[in-house]
Amino acid sequence: MKKILFIIGSFEGGGAERILVRLIQKLPRDKFSPMIAVWKKEGPLLEYLPKDITLFALRPNLHKLLAPIILVLGIFKLASIIKRERPNLILSFLELSIFLAFFAKRIAGVKTLLWAAERGSPTSTYFAKEHINLFRHLLFYKFVVFYCYPRVDGVLVCSFGLKELLEENVPNIKRIEVIQSGYPIEEIEEASKEDVGHPWIKEERDYYLLCASGRVTWVKNYSLLISSFAKLIEEGIKCKLLIIGKKNENSKEFKRLEKLIKELRQEENICFLGFQSNPWKYVAKCDLFILTSHYEGFPNVIVEAMICQTPVVSVDCIGAKEILEDRFGYLVRKDQGSLKEAIKSLLLDEKKREILKEEGKNRALYFSFQNILPKYISFLSSYSN
Repeated sequence: MKKILFIIGSFEGGGAERILVRLIQKLPRDKFSPMIAVWKKEGPLLEYLPKDITLFALRPNLHKLLAPIILVLGIFKLASIIKRERPNLILSFLELSIFLAFFAKRIAGVKTLLWAAERGSPTSTYFAKEHINLFRHLLFYKFVVFYCYPRVDGVLVCSFGLKELLEENVPNIKRIEVIQSGYPIEEIEEASKEDVGHPWIKEERDYYLLCASGRVTWVKNYSLLISSFAKLIEEGIKCKLLIIGKKNENSKEFKRLEKLIKELRQEENICFLGFQSNPWKYVAKCDLFILTSHYEGFPNVIVEAMICQTPVVSVDCIGAKEILEDRFGYLVRKDQGSLKEAIKSLLLDEKKREILKEEGKNRALYFSFQNILPKYISFLSSYSN
C-alpha cells in the first residue's frame, strides 16, 4: 500500500479543493493510504473528507503580523511530518503549498518524489501579470514557477493549455503530466434538482436569469460581467444576475464591485449569493452560465454548468477553449462588446439554447470522474514506486 501525502492551503470552496476532496473520497484504500497536510484547517469542504484520513494542520496559531515566522515554522512542521511518515509520493496543490513542500522536503532529507499540482495558479496568474495588483504576489508566483518547478520531480497540470504555457516559458521542467478534472455527474444531477428558496427563481417569470460562480476576487473579473450585464439592461433585455461564491464584504474587490453596481444602477438586478454547498441547484435553474475570468487552469464551473444543462458563454481563456471547443458553448473575446453580444444572441435564440443544453451535457460526460479516476490511480502508482 502506497502512502500519498497531499498538501493544500485550506478547504475553502475552490476548484482545487473540490477536486482533492473528490479524489480522496474515491481512491481505493487497498492501493493507497492518503494523508493530507493543510496550511489552514478550515473551510466548508472539511466535512466532506472521509473519516479515515489523517489530517495535519501546518499553520502556527500566531498573529498574522508574524508572517515570516509563521511561514518558517510551517515549513519545519511539514518537514517533520515528511520525515516521520516517509510517504511514497508528495502531491502539493497551489502555490503556497508547493512553496512549503519545496523547502520542507529538502529539510527532511528524503528521496520521496515531490510533484506540484498546478490548477491554473501560479502559472496562468503570472502570465496574466497585468492583472496582478501586488508586486510581492508577482515575485512570489515568479519564484514558484521559474525556481521551484524546474527543481521538483514534475508538474501535474489540469489542462493541455497549461502544459503548453509551461513548455513554452519554463522549458527546463523535468516532466509535465496532464490529468483533466473529473466530476461526479450523477451527484451533481441529483443535487441540481433541489428546490431553491430565492424570489428570482420561479417557474413563471418575465426575465432571463443569468449566473456566474466562483469566489469574489479580481481573478474572476466580475467587473466585466457586471458592466456587460448593465449594457443588456440598457438595450431592453430584461434579466437578472446571480453570482455564486464565497465573498468577503470587507474586501477591496467586493466593495469595488458594489460601487460599480450602484453606479450602473443595477442593485435590484444583481445578487451575490455567497458560498453555497450546492451551487448546482441555482445554476440548473438559470438560462445562461457566464465565465469572465482573467485566467483559469481548467474551469470546473463550466463543466458543472453543462452537467446542469445550462448553456455557457465564456471568455477565451486556458481551459475554457479546451472544454467548449467553440461548439459546446460560446467562446468570446475578453471585452464588454463581445461578451454582451454573445449573451444577447444566445438569450434571444431559444432553439440554440436547447441544442447547447443537449450537446453540453454530452460533452460533460467525457469528464465523468469515473473516466478520470483511473488516470489518477495510474499516475499515483507510477510515481510512488
